[in-house]
Amino acid sequence: MAKRNHLILFTGVVALAGFSRLWRLDYDPPTWQQSAYLTDEGWWADSARGAFFFDDPFSDDFGTALLITPGYHKTLLATYRLLGVGLTQTRIPSAASGVVAIVLIALLLFRVAGPRAALLGAALMTVSPITWMYARVALLESLQVVWLIVAFGAFVLFWRRWWGGLVAGLAMMMAIAVKPNAIYMMCVAFPLIAFVIYWSKVNARRSELTKPFVRAVIATVAAFAIAMAWIYFDTIKPNNEAFARLAGSESGFGRHRWTYRLRAIPGLAFMAYERGHPAMQAVLRLSPAIFIGAWLGALRMIAYRPSAENGDQEPRERVIGIAASIWAIGAWLPIPLLVFEFQDHKYLPILPGLCLIAAMHLSRCMGLGSAGGYGPAQARRAGGFAHSMAIWFLVALPVFVAVKAPLSQLIMNISRSLPTGRVPGLGAESSGLMVTLAAASVLVLFARNGESGLAHARRLAAPRVAWAVAALMILEVARIGGAFATGVRTFPVVQEELGSIVTDGDVVFGHESTTVFLPLRVRTVRRTRIEDTTPAPNLDVWDRLHPRFIMEKRIHEFEPTAHGIYDDLIARGYELRREIELGQVRNGVSRYKFDLYERTADCVEE
Repeated sequence: MAKRNHLILFTGVVALAGFSRLWRLDYDPPTWQQSAYLTDEGWWADSARGAFFFDDPFSDDFGTALLITPGYHKTLLATYRLLGVGLTQTRIPSAASGVVAIVLIALLLFRVAGPRAALLGAALMTVSPITWMYARVALLESLQVVWLIVAFGAFVLFWRRWWGGLVAGLAMMMAIAVKPNAIYMMCVAFPLIAFVIYWSKVNARRSELTKPFVRAVIATVAAFAIAMAWIYFDTIKPNNEAFARLAGSESGFGRHRWTYRLRAIPGLAFMAYERGHPAMQAVLRLSPAIFIGAWLGALRMIAYRPSAENGDQEPRERVIGIAASIWAIGAWLPIPLLVFEFQDHKYLPILPGLCLIAAMHLSRCMGLGSAGGYGPAQARRAGGFAHSMAIWFLVALPVFVAVKAPLSQLIMNISRSLPTGRVPGLGAESSGLMVTLAAASVLVLFARNGESGLAHARRLAAPRVAWAVAALMILEVARIGGAFATGVRTFPVVQEELGSIVTDGDVVFGHESTTVFLPLRVRTVRRTRIEDTTPAPNLDVWDRLHPRFIMEKRIHEFEPTAHGIYDDLIARGYELRREIELGQVRNGVSRYKFDLYERTADCVEE
């Protein structure tokens, strides 16, 4: 009966996940979702859209998706050929991937920790606002997460089988083909996960398990290398010149010297660039149930030893928990180095690892009762100084995440009148570094008493505290429900109206032109700004294409913008044809506003 109930509940959770991610898929994202979708939905769809409409994946003048994310390009092109081109069709791969990721997490948890953990993991992922909102826009992360889960599950669960490492390597390569930043997971997290598997499983039975473990590692690396070689010879090598030009303009390496990146890392520890927010603040703000649940699970792992007396699954759960922690850290690690702005969707690949830890902890708490189920024999003793620092770091982590941003901002405000270099006052990096150093100093003081930190960890890891996660899940459901209740549908309406203005084959310039004109059979092109890259690859694009229309953004996130990327081209002889307003309205101002200009008969050619 219990198995049947779990199956019924799980089916209900998956149905809720599918409904919440596919219903009203062409509606505008909520205002609390960042506007990366405004450019990225179109940019990543450009190659597939060009290939479908014009049989030319380089119709955007870059071939961005084809060359940088060939896995996503092929997935989206197959969707277009099956369902046609439109906003809903463009978002379907992300929405479907969001549901598949929930099912995969549940299957992984079912095998490791049983049906209750599987149900809890599926529920946590379903009601998480960050997984929900990025499954409803056409960005890359939802599809990438699916392949990361497959790679992780195949290796940690099936490395003894001949095919386990093979599937892991192929899946990891697919994750990189969807978005190349997964290479850091392959180079950093997976070797550490393999070490954990070796140390926990193989080292104790070396003569019996070393051979299948080595075979799994070789299979993973071989499959990864073969798949990477295929992508290189199939996609990059035939377009080598275009790839080199694109890498120089879109990677950002021409904008920020490596010395600046390296200098910024200490101040950016656990933070993003905008207003000094800790990096994990994105997860805490948009998925508090998973964040707090994973935090409590990590406290349990550090406060208690694994014991078969508390369930013969626990030692195995501990290994998977450590591996999942490495996954989360590996997904986070490149963000301070490579991300120069606060973008929520960059943190989506962290969520599955945290969800595994949270679900296993909550499941165990539900099975242990209010007493906690752990006796003195399972309680850890504080080790050396490093162990005590790790204990206090985990105990204090939510406090650090909560106060880092306001303290950094306070330092920036106080220092505004101080003569600090060319610009008065301290920046986000310097202010964040001061807060980080102050927090580290406090940790050093507290680390002198590791037993006190363990006592706090045990109290926080008690089953009764886990009920706070249920309250957070209710708040998450309310937030998603509120987004549906206040949703608007402006993009499809505007796109239908624009169909009466443009004709097939017209060229439209604009950074967001693809997203706005997505279902229309026009060629959408953007021009790289001079300050964006060295060298700028297509400053001559107007002379080559002579666009009929130019679209310039005037309002962004309810605020006027003065980008003027195309103002010099508009001055050559374009007149205002239409004002385009998109998104929600606040105080009479639309979230986004564009001016669409049409070329006049006396347009000057230079």
